[in-house]
Amino acid sequence: MSVLYFSYSGALDPLGSSQVLPYVCGLADLGYRMRLVSFEKVASLKKSGRVHALAGELEARGVEWVPLRYHRRFPVVATGYDILRGGRVGRRLHRDRPIRLLHARSYPAGLMASHVAKRIGAPWIFDMRGFWVDERIEAGIWTARGPVTRAARLAERRLLADSAAVVQLTHKGAALVGALAPEGFAPNTTVIPTCVDMDQFRPSDDQERVRSHLGIPGGPVMIYVGSLSTWYLPDLTLRVGNEFARRTGGSFVVLTREVDFARARLEALGVNAIVRAVEHHQVPVWLSAADVGLAFVRPDPAKRASAPTKVGEYLACGLAVVAISGVGDLDTQFEGATVAHTFPADVESAQVVDLAIEMWTTPDRSTQARALAKRYYDLKMGIERYASLYRSLGIEPDGERIAQCA
Repeated sequence: MSVLYFSYSGALDPLGSSQVLPYVCGLADLGYRMRLVSFEKVASLKKSGRVHALAGELEARGVEWVPLRYHRRFPVVATGYDILRGGRVGRRLHRDRPIRLLHARSYPAGLMASHVAKRIGAPWIFDMRGFWVDERIEAGIWTARGPVTRAARLAERRLLADSAAVVQLTHKGAALVGALAPEGFAPNTTVIPTCVDMDQFRPSDDQERVRSHLGIPGGPVMIYVGSLSTWYLPDLTLRVGNEFARRTGGSFVVLTREVDFARARLEALGVNAIVRAVEHHQVPVWLSAADVGLAFVRPDPAKRASAPTKVGEYLACGLAVVAISGVGDLDTQFEGATVAHTFPADVESAQVVDLAIEMWTTPDRSTQARALAKRYYDLKMGIERYASLYRSLGIEPDGERIAQCA
């Protein structure tokens, strides 16, 4: 018997590396026979060395990995094709070895899991994360009353009604799930935020040596990690980082795949930053060289269900954190903290920098930040919450697998 995990995010992508593989491998370590179906970009699959290396790592952890090609041309048709293919693969895997539980990360994966679950009579978990439909509307990707949006809303209601349990990233998001479900239906909702491996993300014992190795000049470092467009506040982020570096004699670092976009905005604003595109496994080293992290997410209504991955990673590496109010549970989590703070989106950059400098010089900043990370974002806590959810659905670890892990 096994657990089949569907992820429409690629295991070879940064998101899959940080928010899929750690949970799948952690659950495997607890004795669950995990099988992962993920959708990988063509460019990633062409890197055969990485594919073979990851396959070997997962096999060593007892995880069966089935990477499928992600299609992106003609998005609606491509996604529909991927959903059908995922369902076919899921049914085939069940014939090879019976599946007792399906676990789907986000909406397209949920449609795959729902289809397979009905065919084989197994329960499934809708790892909804946030409000995907609302996010796409608020970002201008979809129109509020367009045909794609109407179809997605119908699918959303179906997924909430069909699933045995729903996972949300925040308590604010969990409180709003019921309004999206069919009338009279109360989803069985569990809150599990985006978590961080605190053994991998940790402060450096020799920060100056790390900075020298990375080519970062001396002085304090403010950092931003991740996308800058769509759901984020790039201009505020870049102005704050530049002003922090200017006033402290330090540096501002931006780690993003959107290098061209970042440089274009920097030029337009007349400000400076060190911009790099790095692999996810390199992020902990860069964070260990920094002192303050920025998490400026646009506070749209849908973002009440968002838990920015970067926040847990910053805190685990001992960084002070500045974020935007109204995003997920951050206002509650940061209440009373001296090394983490939220501001409204219309804040003046000078006000943010004033507090960032104060937090940077806090004597026990690293200790306080790590404590916050452990309280809210520890990966071990997240894995145990998933295991507890599995057990609540009658799915226990495999005894033979437990013996292998011992």
